[in-house]
Amino acid sequence: MAGIRSISIFQRSPAWPTNKLGVPKGAYSRPCTCQLSRSPKPMPESPASTDPSLESSNLINVVSLPRAADRKYSARTLEELVESIQTVLRRSSDPASTLNLIDTVQRLGISHHFEEEIDEQLDRSCDWNVGEDLFVTALRFRLLRQAGKHSSSDVFQKFISKEGKLKDFLAEDRRGMLSLHEASYLATKNEEILLHAQKLTRTSLQQLMPLMSSNCSSYVAQALKLPRHLRMARLESRNYISCYRKEKNFNLDLFQLARVDFNMVQQLHNTELTEIWIDIVEAFLVEAKWFSKNYVPSPEEYLANGVTTGGTYMALVHAFFLMGQDVTNETAAMMEPYPNLFSVSGKILRLWDDLGTAEEEQERGDVASSIQCYTTEKGFSSEKEAREHIRNLISSSWLELNGELVSPTAALPLSIVKASLNLGRTAQVVYEHGDDENASCVAENVQALIYTPIG
Repeated sequence: MAGIRSISIFQRSPAWPTNKLGVPKGAYSRPCTCQLSRSPKPMPESPASTDPSLESSNLINVVSLPRAADRKYSARTLEELVESIQTVLRRSSDPASTLNLIDTVQRLGISHHFEEEIDEQLDRSCDWNVGEDLFVTALRFRLLRQAGKHSSSDVFQKFISKEGKLKDFLAEDRRGMLSLHEASYLATKNEEILLHAQKLTRTSLQQLMPLMSSNCSSYVAQALKLPRHLRMARLESRNYISCYRKEKNFNLDLFQLARVDFNMVQQLHNTELTEIWIDIVEAFLVEAKWFSKNYVPSPEEYLANGVTTGGTYMALVHAFFLMGQDVTNETAAMMEPYPNLFSVSGKILRLWDDLGTAEEEQERGDVASSIQCYTTEKGFSSEKEAREHIRNLISSSWLELNGELVSPTAALPLSIVKASLNLGRTAQVVYEHGDDENASCVAENVQALIYTPIG
């Protein structure tokens, strides 16, 4: 019988002893002893790993669930839910329903239970003839590219007229245009058709919104404000699980698994928060020297050091070794020098940080931010102009980061590639509130993700 696949902030190596549900024994009290160097020392066995209380045969006993409603789900019940959905995934053959199911499972945050089934179906989808169905074409493209699989943007040529507009038959295809809009945000450099499609779909969807139902227009408004590719995956799951009850194709098994799984993972994250996600003193000393000399660095100097002070390298190196997936001598060697993937993700983090907190930092007398650095180098006449330049740099960095996801020469495990993407997404959610008063409150998001279970 297939066991439930567990997920945590850092998924641990499958080589560790696990209990019935695939959860590493002793994982919840194993301290983080990985050193902050590029050649991490082996992690010693923790005495706590022999604690009898951690030898339980199921996750529900290891993690104390906060709600009585969750306690009724035994390990057996959860296994049955997973197996039921696994069966549906394996047997599904209709392109639209299969891709929709995969998308729903991922959006609910439970795809870690079905990695093999999803991978098999995505491989099969490459041979499916979906004709001129824009919704399915765009959804397949997005799911394949998110999984790091080859997916050419040329598939969208058939939907663009010679005049460079969306073909007439798509005028009322709201679902298809929304799907294309979401897919366009996985563009890489030189994929002009996707960047062009992004503008076309934005305009068309804005025009169609007054004609949509309130539920549909709400989804469109969210996508136009922040497409799914740029959202924090766990926060997206937290929000979508509640909304999923209103979906036409609501599946009770999916909902029950998603809700209980989220609450279980939330408890696990609570524990892990005490163990870590960092020493970045040297980079802070560089900033201290700049400050003491009243020195405004070039943007290149600032970002090279700022990626480190933002904690990107240390966080992702830790994540790589703690997740334990595909850690070999060859992949470990890729940590020195740091992969470009880490640098680009860290650049997004640093630039969003500056947009969100630069004003506050300058008031208290911190070192110059990227806003001041670019203003000095480019000779911008106002801070607003510098901020717009930085937002454009963030957009360009996402194109580069997307390129790392699908690069045929990329040898890093997909797990760490996704962690890098999530770091960039998190930066936007955390720091945009300082530059956009309409953005959601970070404190509320932390409460939703870490402390408040789903009812």
